[in-house]
Amino acid sequence: MAALHVGNNERRREFLVLGNPIDQVSAAEGIAQSGQLAASPEAMSILSKSCTLKGSFSSSNPTVIACRNKRYFEPNPDFQVLKKKPKPWSDRIRHLSRNAIGALRHEMSLYVHPAARAIASSSAQNSRSIIADAEIRSVYTIFVKPIIDARIHGTKSGDDHLFALLNDIMGITCKVLEQFRGHLRQFVVDDKGVVLIATFGQRGATFPNLVAEKGLPCTIAIHDALKINLDIGSQIGATFGKAYVGIVGGARRHEFAILGPSVNLAARLMSSTENPGILVDDAIKSMANKRFDFLSHPPVRAKGYSSLVPIFEPQSEIERQWNKLSCFVGRETELKRLVGLAKTILSREKGKDNAAQANREKIERDKANSLLCLIQAHSSLGKSSLAMQAMDHIRRLGSHYKKEVTITKNVCKDGEQSVPFCVFRQIILRFLDERISRNEDDSAISGVTMFDLDDENYSLMEEPTYYYDDVYFHHIRELCKELNCSEGFAEMIGEKMLDLRINSKSSSAAAKLKPDEVVDFVTNVILKCTSQSDFVLFALDDVQWMDSLSWKVVEMLLRRGKDLMILCLSRPLSINTTTIDPILLRELQEDKCKGNKHCRFTNIELTPFTKNDVRALFAASIGCDGQQIDNELCDYIYEQTGGMPYFAQEMIRGVIQDDMIRWQDDGIVRWRSGLDSSPQQALRSSMNDLILHRLDHFNSEARLLLQVCAVLGHEFTLSELITVDCHCKERKQKCIQNIHDTLRKACKEKILLEIFQGGSTTKQRSSYCSNEEEDAVVVEKVDDRIYAFSHAVWRNCLLGTMLAERQRDLHRKIATILEGEETDKVVELRHAMKVFGHWRGSGNLMNSTRLALKIGQYLDGLLFNRQSMDFCIEALEMWKPAKLQNKDDTGLIADIDPNHLKNITADGLDCLARIHIAIAKNILLKDRKSAGDWFQKTDLILTRAPAVVDMKDRSVFFALYSGYFTLAQAGGIPIDADGKHVNKDELAKRLVIQARIHGDPVHIARAFAMEALCFANIGDFEQAIKRQNQLEDVYSAKELSSRTCQEYGSDRSAQSYGYSVLWYEVLGLHEEAQHQISFILDEIMPHMPPKNVHNSMMILFPVITVLKDKGMARKAGSIFRMYVYDRFYEYYGEGSSTFLLKIYEPLIIWLQLAGDLDEGGITNDLKRQEFEDFALRADVGAVDKTRSLQMCAMGRDLHCVVAETLWMLADKCSDGERKKLMLQKGIEQAKISSEYTSTDQGYEYARRQSVNILQKYSKAIVD
Repeated sequence: MAALHVGNNERRREFLVLGNPIDQVSAAEGIAQSGQLAASPEAMSILSKSCTLKGSFSSSNPTVIACRNKRYFEPNPDFQVLKKKPKPWSDRIRHLSRNAIGALRHEMSLYVHPAARAIASSSAQNSRSIIADAEIRSVYTIFVKPIIDARIHGTKSGDDHLFALLNDIMGITCKVLEQFRGHLRQFVVDDKGVVLIATFGQRGATFPNLVAEKGLPCTIAIHDALKINLDIGSQIGATFGKAYVGIVGGARRHEFAILGPSVNLAARLMSSTENPGILVDDAIKSMANKRFDFLSHPPVRAKGYSSLVPIFEPQSEIERQWNKLSCFVGRETELKRLVGLAKTILSREKGKDNAAQANREKIERDKANSLLCLIQAHSSLGKSSLAMQAMDHIRRLGSHYKKEVTITKNVCKDGEQSVPFCVFRQIILRFLDERISRNEDDSAISGVTMFDLDDENYSLMEEPTYYYDDVYFHHIRELCKELNCSEGFAEMIGEKMLDLRINSKSSSAAAKLKPDEVVDFVTNVILKCTSQSDFVLFALDDVQWMDSLSWKVVEMLLRRGKDLMILCLSRPLSINTTTIDPILLRELQEDKCKGNKHCRFTNIELTPFTKNDVRALFAASIGCDGQQIDNELCDYIYEQTGGMPYFAQEMIRGVIQDDMIRWQDDGIVRWRSGLDSSPQQALRSSMNDLILHRLDHFNSEARLLLQVCAVLGHEFTLSELITVDCHCKERKQKCIQNIHDTLRKACKEKILLEIFQGGSTTKQRSSYCSNEEEDAVVVEKVDDRIYAFSHAVWRNCLLGTMLAERQRDLHRKIATILEGEETDKVVELRHAMKVFGHWRGSGNLMNSTRLALKIGQYLDGLLFNRQSMDFCIEALEMWKPAKLQNKDDTGLIADIDPNHLKNITADGLDCLARIHIAIAKNILLKDRKSAGDWFQKTDLILTRAPAVVDMKDRSVFFALYSGYFTLAQAGGIPIDADGKHVNKDELAKRLVIQARIHGDPVHIARAFAMEALCFANIGDFEQAIKRQNQLEDVYSAKELSSRTCQEYGSDRSAQSYGYSVLWYEVLGLHEEAQHQISFILDEIMPHMPPKNVHNSMMILFPVITVLKDKGMARKAGSIFRMYVYDRFYEYYGEGSSTFLLKIYEPLIIWLQLAGDLDEGGITNDLKRQEFEDFALRADVGAVDKTRSLQMCAMGRDLHCVVAETLWMLADKCSDGERKKLMLQKGIEQAKISSEYTSTDQGYEYARRQSVNILQKYSKAIVD
């Protein structure tokens, strides 16, 4: 027997007693009944020396020696137990000083629960009974059982190791509890093993959101800390409920205790043979937030509970998607390689004094600052298991080097390749959780009791969803401030990327999410949140489904990360089937090919198991040595499975479950004698056959239901399944019960996993109930639990057994149900993608394309134009015949099956044409040739499809011709369906024809605007004004502007009024120009959408430039600020962007200077100095041909504005050197402007201004 003190002088101590006597007591207690006293044989031997025993007693088993008022021994009156009476404590400490007594008191207090110290101190000060301080509180209780052998052996080395281990367990547990502000209730070693009891909820450990932010994270952290630091597994039970909290015992011996049914339940969960690591009750699940998922376990009957208690295994949403690490064998080479990569970073020493050594380390660190390791293998080859094992080794390696290791995991999902940043959404939320935990006010709230767990308060538990979303948003806002991002940007990140439901938005409109800016933001957040770690590992599974923007983040992390490793798991990748940037993949492969020791890229391709690996897997499954597996048995498993790990594991499980093997007398495991000599008849010869054999245990109705589950997806909700499968209202209750029974059996067979989200309440668990009353299902209230296939092979096999027509019917039905009432816009991207997948699976081209167009528009609205284009192109693949997909497209019309075009409806043709136009518009600015090809395909579709004659709404033609015209304006060459070049005049005529057929004034006005601009482009300004007059006859800003913006993105008809001001000026019609300006300001602008700042800029810029030239620069500046500048920063704020944003500041200064000169000159020297510094900046006036050419048609390009600004400043500058610099830059800008404005006859007004300013500079240089 041994007694030892564990703990330290800062946190907590315990006094442990362990050894054989503890086991004796347990055995004696086990045979004693109520009122009996039993003693072990060893105790009886001691008693025989001091007592007279009655009767005969066993020498090998415990014996009852007393029962209520009877006893079977008599004490010997002459025997003295204590030779000398001990001194009272007061006499023993009399000689100690006050400081010594105080130190002794402190040390003694470390053995007492912190809440008990407070109670004892308070009672003493107030002279009241300690019973008065007892109370009923809602307590979070944790029972922890480290899996170690706590027996002492009597050898110094062995026992010292055990004692040190017990102290380490105590220290690590207390450290985690201190981090979360919890309390250690007790540390004991008894017949159950080593047990630690921790609590939250008593005095000094009560917090808001106690379960979600303290108790449950602490529970998981204790389990992980014991594994990482000591390589010790543990079983933990945790519960939340009412308990007695206070002192028990008498005046001379009492103890602080926490008593109640939930405490007993926690102990039972800890000791359960089914405990996978952590088990919690329904109360914890109900109060956890949705960052946690819970795997369901069979409920238990527990003392103090009136009904079955639901039991759950907590996991984060990310963690549950990774397979649990169990029975890992083989892959020694690959594992060593992965751990070796991490070791190169973890083994680096810090703080070297030697400068040369430090320099060498810096060079090495720069060469391998961050690493990307790609594990490629087909499904079932064990990618996830290898990664999990490597992560486990890396955690322990970090503990060995005393380094802070951060490991973050996620899984990419099929169908989310076009969801921007889908991989990093959960990762960002996890970092926010950690930030919330660190930054929250941890001061204990004494005397505050958590609300009671009665039925009336369950509604309170379901409420926190919006609360947590608001908390997340608060921290997103703080992060954005720290990273210099705007408030609007924070809102868009929270709502569009993280799917947070925000109760209170700011008054300003949200900013647009520019992809590059979001990539930078996500990268910066990750680097900021991991900056305190010595080593960071990101493990991303199924990256073949990762979206392109997530790959961009990976690329940025590789370039900017420090001490970072990214582990990607994938099925075999190819450039054609993945969204990875080909340039990045090529760079990584070239880096590898150079053979550089510090290569950033490592590629590991997994192959099937060897025969020895299969032998090791078999041995691990039955708990024996590999040499004990018979060769014939091993050879057969290897040959049948081909060394596929998952297949081999399933076949071995089948062999064991069917009792087909046995241990022979020689210690070898062989086929059971009496089994047919050909085991092939008993086992399945393929993975598919094996899975089908397992599925055959279900009846036909259950198998059909599992097929529905497979069509729903890898994950699905219970409500989705019930909605799809339960048709008949009269039989709905029975149908739901059958669904529950089937799902319960599928979970038991490890085909499915049952998952609950935190924050939901499970009042009734019909899945596991046994009697009729408990089996009753409340149809109206189905808890929306989630189910997921345990492995992809189960779902694939089920899909493989279905007829294609049945799959399509189910996809169609599911899509119809999930889509619900049709809306014009996408609200939730992930849901829309899911619906799209089902429409595509149903083969319904029309509905698939219609929804794809909406999704594309949604992505365009977020400025994710590349993702929108890629998704729309992917959707169009369905229109090719199956046999020609990704092959020769001979015979197709615009890459579409001619039969589809032949049978398409008018509405379908409209949708198909619009999705082509959307792709063309997205690609226009980057690749005019490809954009022209897509416009030509649209023309082909509209020309060759018979349904074109049935189209009543011909607005799609306007979109096509408007797109063609924009292409021509940008310098592209429009080619029509017949392969002929189409000039702007022809496009305008076609648009007028279609507009007159359609009869809608919106399109008629647009057609006249296009014709007017065509005439202006060739210098025929008189004809341009005639078309403008025709436009004015049909256009009304009040009635048509909003519809025009909806059809064309901005009001091109209103913009024509702005252009006409320039045309009047060129023709010398100055009064008409002034009248047009007044009409624009009085009748047009009040009806323009105020948030569409770009549209206002396009209308007003010609007005502003003409007013400035007429000596009304002050008025021009006021107009610009009112309608453009101020509104942009009001609605979008800093960090946002628009096409002509680069000219905003130069335009403000240009108008300010012109206005000052109109009024007598610049009098403020400081302002002039500021303007000069701005104008001389290298980026001001930088060549930007795309924007400049568009501005030429609007009256002035950016270079002319800068040249005029520099001229006005130089003219008043007294510093000769500075004046020279301004004149040099000014003439360069004037020359560029003159070059641009002379390229097109339509730029006449701008050309005159360029010539004028260039002449001024030329004259000044000559002078």
